[in-house]
Amino acid sequence: EGWNAGWEREYKDAYGFDTRAAQALLTEAGYSSARPFEANVVLSTSSTVSSAEDMQEAIAGFWRQAGVKVNILSMDPAQRIATDRDLKFDNHISLATSNSDVFVGVQVYNSSIPPRFGAESHATDALFQRVRSEVEQEKRQPLWRELGDLLYNGYMNIPLFWLPTEVVVNPKVVAGFSFPGNITGTWTHLDRIKAAR
Repeated sequence: EGWNAGWEREYKDAYGFDTRAAQALLTEAGYSSARPFEANVVLSTSSTVSSAEDMQEAIAGFWRQAGVKVNILSMDPAQRIATDRDLKFDNHISLATSNSDVFVGVQVYNSSIPPRFGAESHATDALFQRVRSEVEQEKRQPLWRELGDLLYNGYMNIPLFWLPTEVVVNPKVVAGFSFPGNITGTWTHLDRIKAAR
């Protein structure tokens, strides 16, 4: 719901990494080698991405090349969860993986509704409250689009890759099954299954 095809067309310009452009933005914001922008990367493991820590170290390296002072933090899961629950993370970034549908994903990663883990803003939070209170899909669609644009244009998440789920069906029984593909199984979006005739 609310997908904006423009995100795909603009993705490289909006989210692609360019060291020189990053350096220029940092300089424009008043940062320099004498006064660097500082960011914290909380190393985290992931059962779905075997090289998660290596990937985070590589991202820290890209940022360092641009002039960011990156602090690598290692925390055990209990310490990380406690710090997150106490809302003590500021200017921290970590890797998260999700196989949720859009509703659960926004709630968990970009709203103040527990469980919460990720960037939040008053604007996106208020709009998500409207989305979740609207039961009619045709009225929910423009709200999702507006919320999606706020999340995308606000860089509230930095998508690195997508591992789609694949489905094998018997064409004598199923004529088509279109679903987002970001789920761990095929038990959702059953309303989109088209029966063979």
